[in-house]
Amino acid sequence: MMDMKRIFLVLFYVCNEFIFRTESYNIYRKGATMCQYYKKNSVAKCRKLHYIPIFKKSITTLELRLCDLPNIRRQTFQNISSYKIIRLAFTLNNSIQLISTDAFSDLRYLQTLEVLYERQLDIFHLKSSLGSLNVTLFSELILESNGWTSLPDNLLDNLGGVTLSVLSLNGNDIRIMNASIFSPIFGLKKFSCIGCAMEYFKANGLQNVESIDLTGNNIFEIPNFCDDSGQNSLAPVLKRLILKDNAIRLINPSSFKCLKSLRSLILDGNRMKDLLKNSFSILPSLMRLSINNIPQLIFRQKAFSSTSLRSLQLSQNGFRFDKIDDLNYFRGIFTNTYNLEKLDLSKNYLPHKPRYTFAMFSPLKNIRTLNIATTGIATIPEGLFQNMPFLQKLTLIGNKIATWNPSTFKNMTNLRNLHLDGNIIHIINKTSFPTVLLNKLKTIGISSNPFWCTCDQRWFLDILRSTNITKKMPNWPKYYSCAYPDNLRHSMLSRYRPTDAECEIVYFTSIIIIAVCSVLIFVFFIALILYSCHINIKNLLYFARVHHRIKKGYLKLTSCDDFDFDAFVVYCDSDRQWVHGDLIKRLEDKGLKICIHHRDFEVGEPIINNIEKFMNKSWKIIVVMSNDFAKSEWCQWEVNLALERRRRQGTDALALIMYRQIDSKHMTSGLRTLLNTTPHLIFTEGLGERMFWNALVNGINRSMMLPPTAIL
Repeated sequence: MMDMKRIFLVLFYVCNEFIFRTESYNIYRKGATMCQYYKKNSVAKCRKLHYIPIFKKSITTLELRLCDLPNIRRQTFQNISSYKIIRLAFTLNNSIQLISTDAFSDLRYLQTLEVLYERQLDIFHLKSSLGSLNVTLFSELILESNGWTSLPDNLLDNLGGVTLSVLSLNGNDIRIMNASIFSPIFGLKKFSCIGCAMEYFKANGLQNVESIDLTGNNIFEIPNFCDDSGQNSLAPVLKRLILKDNAIRLINPSSFKCLKSLRSLILDGNRMKDLLKNSFSILPSLMRLSINNIPQLIFRQKAFSSTSLRSLQLSQNGFRFDKIDDLNYFRGIFTNTYNLEKLDLSKNYLPHKPRYTFAMFSPLKNIRTLNIATTGIATIPEGLFQNMPFLQKLTLIGNKIATWNPSTFKNMTNLRNLHLDGNIIHIINKTSFPTVLLNKLKTIGISSNPFWCTCDQRWFLDILRSTNITKKMPNWPKYYSCAYPDNLRHSMLSRYRPTDAECEIVYFTSIIIIAVCSVLIFVFFIALILYSCHINIKNLLYFARVHHRIKKGYLKLTSCDDFDFDAFVVYCDSDRQWVHGDLIKRLEDKGLKICIHHRDFEVGEPIINNIEKFMNKSWKIIVVMSNDFAKSEWCQWEVNLALERRRRQGTDALALIMYRQIDSKHMTSGLRTLLNTTPHLIFTEGLGERMFWNALVNGINRSMMLPPTAIL
C-alpha cells in the first residue's frame, strides 16, 4: 500500500513538473475567464477579467483582451506594480472609458503601450494619462483602430523629452494630420498611419524619422517634405516611405526634391497613368523602388533612371511592351539603371520580337534576380542571359516557352535558382541544359508543363533516375504528368518507362516518315517550279528546236516582201490629227506603205475582221499610246492583238510610240505588260524630234531575225 502511495506521489510530482515546464499553462481560471502564461517569452495573455490578478514575477508582457475594465486607474495595476512589465497591451475591447492621469505611475519599466480597438475610450483621457509614463524608458506608443476621427494638437505634450522610437495610429479615421502633434517628442524613428482615410500629410516635427508608412489612405499627391523655403528637408534622415494603395495620380522629379536620404519607396496600388522621364533620378540614395498593381500605367523611356537603384518591382501592371514598335525605346528604358540587381516585371507583356527584348535587358549586366513570369514571351533571345554574368535567380513561370537554343543557358556560372514552370515545354533533352548548370542549381522548377511521354524523353528520365536532381525539383513528381500521347494523358511522368525495343521501332518508323515526307516535299517544290516557269521552259524548248532547224537549214525567215503593208497603225480617234498629218506623211515620204483603217479597210466587212485581217497583212504594228488611248476599251482590245503578235514574233514585230504620257490611274495591265516587255519611243518636239523619226523608220525596216519568246 505504501509503494502504491509512493508511486502516486512520484507521478503527481512529474505531472506538475511537466505542466510547469510547458510553454503555456493556465494561471487563473474561473468559468470562461482565463489567463495563459508563455514561459518562453514571459508573456501573460488574459481574457474576460474584471481585474488584473497576481502573476509569476517573471512576466514582462501583459496582454488584456475582452476584459471588463472601464476605469483604468493606478490601483488597477496594484497586483503587478512591483513587476518588471516592459509591454502592456489592451488588444481588443476591454470596455475602457477612462484612464486616470496617474494610471501608469507604478509601471516604472514600461517601454511599450498598446491600445487597440477601444471604441469607448476618449482620446483626451488617454492624452492626460501619458504623463504618468517613465519618460526615460518609454519608446513605443501603439494606438490603433480606436475609431478616432481627429487628434488633439497637444496629444503628445505630456511626452515631452521622451525618445519615442515608434508611433502607430493605424486604423483610425484621421482625415487630416496636424503635424504639430509631433513637435514635443524627440527621436521618433518610425511612424505609421495605415488605413487612416488621410487626405493630406505634412512632415513637420519628423526630423529624426527613418520610416513612414501611410498605406491605404486617400492621399492624392506626394506629401511635401520641404520646408517653407523649399530648400531644406522636414525629414532629412527618412530612409523608408510607403505610400501604397493611395490615390496619387502624378509623379514628377520635383515630387521627391527634399528626400536625399530615401532608400526605399513603395508606391503600389496608386492611380498614376504616366511615369515621366527621370521621375526618380533626384533621389541619390534610392535603392528599392516598388510600383506594383497599377493597371494602364505607362512607362516612359528612362523613367527609372537611377544609378543608385538596386531593386525595382514593376509587377502586375499589365503594361503592353508588345504594343511598342520602337527599338530606341527598348534600348533606353534601363540605360541609366545599370546597377540594378533585382528586377520584377511579372504580369506585364514583354515585346514579342526577341531583338527588342534583348535591347531592353542589355544594360542590366549586374542583375542578380530577374522575374519575368507571366509576360507572354515565347522566345528567349540568343545570348540574353550570357549578358547577365551575375544572375542567380531566374523566374520564367507561366509563359509560352516551348524550346530554346542549346546555348541559352550556357556559361551561367552563378545561376542557382531556375523556374520554368507552367510553360509549354514538351521535351527535355541533352541540349536543353548544360550538365555543369544542372549540378550547380539549388532549385529547378519545370512542373505543370505538357510533357510528351515518348522515347525523346528518355534522356531526361534517365537523368532523374540516376542522379539526385529530383531533390532540387520542389513539385516532383506530383505536377509532372504526360500530355501526349492520348493513352498516357494525365499519367505521372515518373511512371513512364519506355523499353529499348519500343524506342528502336519508333526510331525506324521516324526515319521512314521523314524520308517519305522529304520526297513529297521535293516533288511538291519541283512541281511548283515547273508550274511557275512553264513559259520559260517552253521558250527554252522552242529555242532548241529553232537552233536545230537552223543548223539543218529548215527555218524560213519572214521579210517585209511577204506582207502587203510595212506597218499597221493602232491609235485612238483623239490622236488622229497627229497620226494622219504627221506620222503617216513622214513614213510614206520614206517609201513605207502604211495601213490605216479610214483608208484601207474593206467596206462592208465587220471592223473586227478588218483589224485582224489587215494586221496579218502588215509587217510591223505601230502602237500610238496616250492617256486617251489608255482610257479607250476598243484600243485595249487592239493592244491584246498586239500582245499576241509580240508573243508569236518577238519584240521587233512592234513599234511602240509614247505620244502623250499615260497617268498611273489609267494604266491597264495590258499596257503595263506591253511597256515592260517591249522597248518604246517617246515623241518629243524640237531638238530630239529628228532622232525620233530616224529611230522609228529604222525600227520598221529592221528585220525580225530572232525567233519570238512567250511572255505572261
